[in-house]
Formats: sequence, C-alpha cells, structure tokens
Amino acid sequence: MRITNIVTGPISTNTWILPLAGKSAAVIDPGGNYSDIVSHISALGLKPEIILLTHGHFDHIAALPELKKNFPGIKTGINKKDAHCLGKDAPEFHKKTLGTDIGFLYPLNPGWINNLPEPDFFLEEGPAPEIPEYGGLLEGWEIIHTPGHTPGSVCIYNKDRNILFSGDTLFCGGIGRTDLPGGNCSQLESSLKKLAGLKPETIVFPGHGGTTTIKDEFIS
Repeated sequence: MRITNIVTGPISTNTWILPLAGKSAAVIDPGGNYSDIVSHISALGLKPEIILLTHGHFDHIAALPELKKNFPGIKTGINKKDAHCLGKDAPEFHKKTLGTDIGFLYPLNPGWINNLPEPDFFLEEGPAPEIPEYGGLLEGWEIIHTPGHTPGSVCIYNKDRNILFSGDTLFCGGIGRTDLPGGNCSQLESSLKKLAGLKPETIVFPGHGGTTTIKDEFIS
C-alpha cells in the first residue's frame, strides 16, 4: 500500500490518498486544488470512493464540493461534533471564523463555502463505519476521537499496518493549536496521551508538514 499526498490550499495542507481494496481510494482532508487531487489519483490508477475528514477547518475541506460534484457516488465522513462545518450551517460558521471577505483564500474557487455538502456518515470513536455502498473498504481502520484542535477532531488509525493519519492533532515536532473557536488545551492534552499509547513504530501522516513516528514524538 503506497500512501501519497498532495499539498493543497493556502496554508499547505496535506491531502492524503489512501489506496483501499481493488482500485478504490480514500481522500483524506481535500484542502483545495481539486484538479491536482484528481490528476494525482488518476495517475495512480485509482478511483476516489470515500472522503475522510480529520476535522472541519476550511483548509481541510475546500475541495470537497468539486469532488462531490464530479464523483457523484463519493461519500464523506466527519465526526458529529464538527458536522456544523459542512452542509447548511457551514457558510455561517466559516464566515464567523474567517470573516465575510474570504474569496482571497481560494481565488479560483470562491464559491466553495456555499456548496459544502452534508455528511454521508460519521467518524466516531471505534472501528471505522461500514458504508453500505462500499462495504468492507475501511475494514481494519479505527477512528480515534482526539478533540482539542476542534471538538470533532479525529485520527484515523490502522493498528496492523502501524499507520496514523493525525490531522492537526499531532505534527512532526509539534501539536495542534487551540486558540481557534472550539479549541481546548486540556482536551488536546488528553488526546495526545491517547496517541502516546500507540505502538512506537506507528508512522504518523499529519495534516501539515512531514511524516513522523509515535516514537519520535513521544519517546525520548
């Protein structure tokens, strides 16, 4: 399994492409640059079937409307506590966070904020959910609820493959910020303790920056 990424959006978000069974793929945190994401997936010979969001901040979701438009069967998952970042409540939430004049963030796609779809399924603590149309695609994957950066932040974990997609909870040499709406320092500390208990050899694929391991981040 070859995990690859595209750096997307105005603050260099890692959009990860996770190969699944057959030629299917999951897109994790499509932060912008829709055409680059599609070109990258096409070059790998894969088809995007599932979108997994580690949280609902703008820089992790801005390419979502175009992906949903151009791949009608694709399904989107997010934690319930960040569900307000999508769908009908999304424009009001993001404008409160970013200000009303946000077109400068994505000048080639200024309407993204008004076209964010509702979630198709939810990423809650425990085994990754079964998606009726794509049964078994997420078998072996686990959702770890890691609030702190946002209330609905999650990490996506595979114990057998020693892989963790950490979103903006844990970075190489850093941790997520807690000064944005919904951030909570004590919750983040508790979430990091969860991650510190994973196997040291677990490879961490974060929302920004380079990869790391649990050992490098937590074990001196």
